Amino acid sequence: MNNPKIANVGSNWVLNPNHTIDAIEEEFDLSAPAYEQSSFDWDYRGADDGAAFFARLVSPHSRVVDAGCGSGLVGQRLGELGFGDLTGCDISSAMLALAREKNIYSGGLYKTDIQALPLEANAYGALVCIAVFSAYTGMNLKGNAMPLAIVFTDNDIMPSIWSEDTDEILLQRLNRIVFAPELIDVNSAREWLALLPEPSGWFATTQEAANYTARLKQEKRATAEDVTQAREKLGLSRADFAEAIGIGGHSNTRHKTIYDIEKGKFLMSSGASRSLRAVLTARELE
Repeated sequence: MNNPKIANVGSNWVLNPNHTIDAIEEEFDLSAPAYEQSSFDWDYRGADDGAAFFARLVSPHSRVVDAGCGSGLVGQRLGELGFGDLTGCDISSAMLALAREKNIYSGGLYKTDIQALPLEANAYGALVCIAVFSAYTGMNLKGNAMPLAIVFTDNDIMPSIWSEDTDEILLQRLNRIVFAPELIDVNSAREWLALLPEPSGWFATTQEAANYTARLKQEKRATAEDVTQAREKLGLSRADFAEAIGIGGHSNTRHKTIYDIEKGKFLMSSGASRSLRAVLTARELE
């Protein structure tokens, strides 16, 4: 690869995020001839893994916008996964030319800044946007009073996060998740999300979600006194108490673990402390 600018496509955004739309267009027009070969050389997994994750959440019958579609790598993978109604948008004419050669965008291809998509409102079921470098305008999402949902499953490494203008639109979005139950209102959505692994949940604002996740990282670990008081309140032996909060092993091992914690030899783990609070709360709710 003789052109260093082609070789370093993307690195400019890591080192210097202050790029204009024109600069982005120029960068990708220049890199287009070598883009897919470079992706192969770098063992780029974003298109394959991102499309596979997207397909878990969205029905293949949905009308999908591929925002920042580039040369069509994501669209190509979605097509292989059964998605047939794809519309692509990108700022680079050269990248769009590569996407057009794949004949997978039945909804058309549009040259546009994805921050202002020239598409019909409420006409699409989902939007996918993977590995897109954009112009950063300094928008502060934390101040936005918009409902937000975090969806995290046992199989996930990264959570899915959606924010919409209204509760009603966010509820519609969650109902399009293929593994979600029928969510008839916000309360049913909250109840479903509460059953998923942390940090899943429904939040009124992005700041509320940020505060919640920050609290998870700083949760108090139960002290010796906390554990003794909780065990006595629950009326359980040390072995049964340990089992109730998720500590495994032989009954003698469980007994000794709680005994050592109560004697101050070490603090209870964060996970066990969280389980303890849950058990106590569940008892009070009975």
